Amino acid sequence: MMYAPDTISRFLWSIGKRAEADFYLALFRAETKERFATIAVDGPVLTHALDALVVDLRFLSELGLVPIIVLGLLDADDVIKHASSLALELARVDVSSTVIEHPTPAEAAEAARVAARDGVIPILPLASPPSPASGGRPLADRFEMVRVFLDTIQTRKLIFLQRRGGILLDGRAVSLVELNADLLTLVTSKDVSRKQKTILNGIAYLIDRLTHRCTFAMTSPIELLRELFTTGGSGTMVRRAARVERYEGFGSLDTARLVTMLESAFERPLSEGFLERPVSRIYLEEHYRGAALVLETPLGAYMSKFAVGREAQGEGLGKDVWGALTQDYANVFWRSRTKNAINAWYTKQCDGMIRTGVWQVFWRGLSPERIPEAIAFALDQPKDFPRVEGESTSSLGG
Repeated sequence: MMYAPDTISRFLWSIGKRAEADFYLALFRAETKERFATIAVDGPVLTHALDALVVDLRFLSELGLVPIIVLGLLDADDVIKHASSLALELARVDVSSTVIEHPTPAEAAEAARVAARDGVIPILPLASPPSPASGGRPLADRFEMVRVFLDTIQTRKLIFLQRRGGILLDGRAVSLVELNADLLTLVTSKDVSRKQKTILNGIAYLIDRLTHRCTFAMTSPIELLRELFTTGGSGTMVRRAARVERYEGFGSLDTARLVTMLESAFERPLSEGFLERPVSRIYLEEHYRGAALVLETPLGAYMSKFAVGREAQGEGLGKDVWGALTQDYANVFWRSRTKNAINAWYTKQCDGMIRTGVWQVFWRGLSPERIPEAIAFALDQPKDFPRVEGESTSSLGG
């Protein structure tokens, strides 16, 4: 039986904010189908949680989304049998799929592209041996196959689906892993499973060699849809810190790209004359996906804008931009509308804050005697976005 569209919508809205689900659904549908997501399914999921996986894939199919399923990346045993079982279970719920077996990843990618664009879920078993006497492909070869495959189809996201989901340390979920800083600690931790350590090393290998941007996460079948359709996700995102560049003013920037990103983050056009307003320093992610604008004052650094483009929200870019800014400025203050969803995060970064009217003013590192002046300065700044009566406030920016 097919799910009614309104049932699917209510389900998506129930896993997070309705606006988030709608945004990601529109974003995914705007891409070519094969780019949506590649899901590397762990062997125990296929053995013990196949029903949950089939439910997930059925929902995605009803939404018009076609993930590519990779089997045998970590578990080489019985991969063809698992591929056939998954295809059979999907057929029982009227979801079309096809098992793709090709000698090269480039050929497999082309077959997957054709299938996905026809609305057919490609199932790619990696661990089948290249010859009867070979004993199967080594793990390193399988990750290299995935690298070529991902680059060929330009996938947006690779998800490692495991029964245990994301990483736990001392019983607490780890939502974000920074490979630059965390990899050595995690691969030597007793709390991290052998497979999760393999995944972390594999992601590091892929990030170093992929020629396009791709995000990586570990999650469970129960949390897969939340991982896909919410900014916060559900599981463990794994990444390298983004490169943040510093600019002294707008002069050497592509201002059109910057404006596009800011308007994407705030979901409204900037006011006329925005680029004529004074700015001392701009912190900008190298691909123009996140930025902070700072005006130096006798009171400290006033952060006039902090934003991450909609497509990049949930990737941890805000943390990178914020880290670069606070590395340079010990004293920072800024304002944000009271209904702005990022205020909870701002509260964790500040030393103090005050609510007044439609604004919240935050500060960090300011001496107590300078705080009243900083509040007055922040409240006196011009509005950068024309306010439409009754319009919701964006989730990012100051």
